[in-house]
Amino acid sequence: MATTLLKLLSLPFRIVWAVVYFILQIPFAIANVFFFVTSRFFGLIFTLALKWPLKTFWYLRVVTIPVLLITIAYGWIVENKPELAKRIGLKSLRLESSAASEESTKKDE
Repeated sequence: MATTLLKLLSLPFRIVWAVVYFILQIPFAIANVFFFVTSRFFGLIFTLALKWPLKTFWYLRVVTIPVLLITIAYGWIVENKPELAKRIGLKSLRLESSAASEESTKKDE
């Protein structure tokens, strides 16, 4: 056993292992460079693409406000007009969870 450890720790083995380890690291090094370059490239593209819209609030007017209004309308319909919500096909997680909690409280009683 001791002679095997000495052979493993010998200089030729360490040299071979260093070369193999270096060769195994090459694909990872290439991948790291690729991901670094592409992330910088896409970061530049996104920065340039969003610079003008964010400056002029175009993005807020065209995207955020309609999404916010749709979300508010959805919540209002589901909470205040349940029969309309059922007819349209809208579902509320709150209604389902409250119904489940009501059933569990009835079982406890």
